[in-house]
Amino acid sequence: MIAKAIQTGYKNSFFTSQNKPASSEDFTNSLSSVYAELNEFVSISAVSEVKEGRCDGKVIGLTTIPYENTNISYGMIAQYSPESTLDNPIIRVTSNYKNESISYDIQIKQVDPRHASQLEMFALLSYTDDQNISHGGTFGSYNQLKIYGDNASMNGYMEAVDTYDAFLDAKNNWLSLMNQMGADYSKAGIYQQFLNCQKLTEVFLKFIR
Repeated sequence: MIAKAIQTGYKNSFFTSQNKPASSEDFTNSLSSVYAELNEFVSISAVSEVKEGRCDGKVIGLTTIPYENTNISYGMIAQYSPESTLDNPIIRVTSNYKNESISYDIQIKQVDPRHASQLEMFALLSYTDDQNISHGGTFGSYNQLKIYGDNASMNGYMEAVDTYDAFLDAKNNWLSLMNQMGADYSKAGIYQQFLNCQKLTEVFLKFIR
């Protein structure tokens, strides 16, 4: 659930021009270049408050959002909101899409992986990686989900999430999708992806109430 959307009060012209990745290797290579270019963006957006021993300005997730009908992608980061507490974790997702900086606060306890947008899943999986509930490797669990979601779209299991509005608003049953993709990967003998889908579904089950 999106708790609120707020203007962060700064402008930034960061963007990176990337071709849409055709494979997980291409995707991780393109994301690596985004990490290298985001230093200024991250330092501007970081929040300096500390609550209950946590530095809220810590960046816990990074992904990219495509600008529809172009090869341009914009950076998006996940951090703890200043309002976040241990009992009520809130993740602030900040983007400078089309040079308009905006943040969304996501209450983790209100995210249901069976009916969630990619915005909500980015916040959730950034949080679970930071809390060692999930382990997504170098580029994080959300970016695994993004790759498998692209494959699910190609297999006809979901609509493609290829616009900013779809990233914010399109809801999917990610538990079902990862089960479907896991079965497909298993049949194809792609066992690492199968295992990753299994691990993601185990994480999702922890947040279904």
